[in-house]
Amino acid sequence: MDFRVYRISRLGFIKKSFLVYEGDTLLYRVSKFGFFKVGFNVTDYHNELKFSIKHTFSFGGLKFSITDHNENQIAFVAQKLSITSQKMEIESIIGPLLLKGNFRSSEYTIFRNEEELAKDSRNFFDSKNFIVLGVRDDVRQDVIIGITLSIILKLQLQSS
Repeated sequence: MDFRVYRISRLGFIKKSFLVYEGDTLLYRVSKFGFFKVGFNVTDYHNELKFSIKHTFSFGGLKFSITDHNENQIAFVAQKLSITSQKMEIESIIGPLLLKGNFRSSEYTIFRNEEELAKDSRNFFDSKNFIVLGVRDDVRQDVIIGITLSIILKLQLQSS
């Protein structure tokens, strides 16, 4: 089982954007859009839209829809509010996924059933290596990258 490793770099201070690299190769540019309906557009090197992450308002927690360039949903991420813990429910085209670890702090793992699909490690003090993400190479990479970016968006919305 091999993993592909991605590095997500943070740009900007007020209006943050991100770059996603595999090794030294730039794969995606991630830019925030909207004022009321907040989200990210994820484009490739040639500025073609690959997928979007849209925040939808909900009284029961934060919800994000990840859609491809044809508006087909590839994943849906929902945070369920709880007094004792925070849970993320993820439905995707690769099946239901579970997040284990502390997604608010520094690292977490994404599982399908008991099978580990990806690991995320965050460094708040290094903008070039803000997030290092390892994804199994037999899994759809865009789905896992989209889920990781939706968690970044969630954290930004909660801090503002």
